[in-house]
Amino acid sequence: MREALEKNLPSSLQAGEAVPSFDGQTIDGNPVRIDYPGQGPKKVLFYFTPPCKFCLKQFPYWRSILAHADANRFEVIGLVREAEDVTKLKTYLSEIGCAQDSPVPLKVVLVPDDVVLRYKLSVTPVTLIVSNSGTVEKAWMGLWDENNISAASSAMGIAISSH
Repeated sequence: MREALEKNLPSSLQAGEAVPSFDGQTIDGNPVRIDYPGQGPKKVLFYFTPPCKFCLKQFPYWRSILAHADANRFEVIGLVREAEDVTKLKTYLSEIGCAQDSPVPLKVVLVPDDVVLRYKLSVTPVTLIVSNSGTVEKAWMGLWDENNISAASSAMGIAISSH
């Protein structure tokens, strides 16, 4: 199934593209809707998979965003395919310091494959900033380099570091 899904994935999202609202569930099994009502904070979306070594290297930067992003301006959400093992996912989040009981918890939404397709999530890690009206403002595919860190810092008005 995963191979068939990956073969059919289009190229990655680009700034200026509109993305749809979607339904998923929390890692505790509660339904959640990610929508873009035209008001409120922008969404910062982190798409990852626990076995991805590049995601593991990306998480210190994402943790920095979690710790410093203005919650009035940005809602930070992790996205994971609903097929992932939730027990392993919870262990992974604990190990990287982003579990629900950690000082820097990451809200994680399990998303169905149709969302993976519509959001063109063909690689991990992916970082998206989506306006409150559903337009992609920034899209980064893969592990960040210094230019990406600088661009993300500027876009969110915070200093992002791996420490």
